[in-house]
Amino acid sequence: MYLYADEVSLSVSKLHRSQRGFPLIQQMTKLSTSPINEKIPDFLDIRESYFAYSDKKIYGLIQNREGGFPFHSKMFTEYYSYMFVIASNKDEGTVWAMTYINVPMVGFKPGLYRIKGRGKNDLKRIADISFEIDQTNNRLKMSCQIADLIADPLFTTHFTQQHPIIGIAVMTNKTNVFPYKTQSVDSTYPGSRINLKNLWDNMIIERKN
Repeated sequence: MYLYADEVSLSVSKLHRSQRGFPLIQQMTKLSTSPINEKIPDFLDIRESYFAYSDKKIYGLIQNREGGFPFHSKMFTEYYSYMFVIASNKDEGTVWAMTYINVPMVGFKPGLYRIKGRGKNDLKRIADISFEIDQTNNRLKMSCQIADLIADPLFTTHFTQQHPIIGIAVMTNKTNVFPYKTQSVDSTYPGSRINLKNLWDNMIIERKN
């Protein structure tokens, strides 16, 4: 399954250079809208996702049904993570994700991760992120430095000036401790395709209907 589609396109304006803090939702572009899924926990049910970018940062927003964005169950038998996934090509062998997570026993905390699978050794934290929770509107906001992505040689293997494409999707996950197993609960796959033709110009998003 490809991470992103390549059918419909729309232009996205870059945030002003003076942008400080997280952008307002009115400044962001909606990437997805999903119907309510009452078969999964409300806090893992993705309702909407949004994207924005500036000269230096990528911003992501995840809106769930309700229930906040807890890290774990009451008995600590399950841990939860919320990911704004970024890919540099259609090969899902390696992706990057702004990840809201906290599993002290394996050293996971919020950050920008390079991900190669679902095992605990398949996630490598490569940089810090900024994050903020809007409890009133059930929204998780995250941002990362574009420079941190570009600094990873694996990312720039495919993301080049000749092929300035990234794919974006949002997903929520549940990890059982005993036995250790991670599974995706909800996602916006196949996601959106973003063409960063020039970081100083507008970007074009191509996404599936």
